[in-house]
Amino acid sequence: MSREERLAKQAKVEQMVEDSIGNRSFTIDINYVVPNRMPARHLEYGYYIRLYNDSVDAYIPFFGVAYRAEYGTNDEGIKYKGPISGFSINRINKDIQQVNIIAKKPLDEILYQIDIYKSGSATVFVRSMNRESIRFSGEMVLNEQ
Repeated sequence: MSREERLAKQAKVEQMVEDSIGNRSFTIDINYVVPNRMPARHLEYGYYIRLYNDSVDAYIPFFGVAYRAEYGTNDEGIKYKGPISGFSINRINKDIQQVNIIAKKPLDEILYQIDIYKSGSATVFVRSMNRESIRFSGEMVLNEQ
């Protein structure tokens, strides 16, 4: 692949990332977790955070201390599917945009702070009122058209 082809491909990826963030419609496939009290590890299961318009669908694991558990639930990680109550986008620098999503459950509030790099890679910081914070990394799913 020539230098010009690589640069054109890189520009296309950067534009797709920019468009996905601007349209508030993207999926981050989670493939690595960094818990506070345990060693970091690769994830092989289909964990993700998906933003679409004013809703979020998140299925991510949790390793750490839970301060309070909802009655009658078995703990399958941090799952949420529904409307968001807060959203913001901040440009950290020319290479990184930070997307903040707030989701409210009946007994919890979850903040997803997603740093998305222009290459499509992402780091995710998740903070819950009922659990220790936890960090992840992954890749934005880019659908070429």
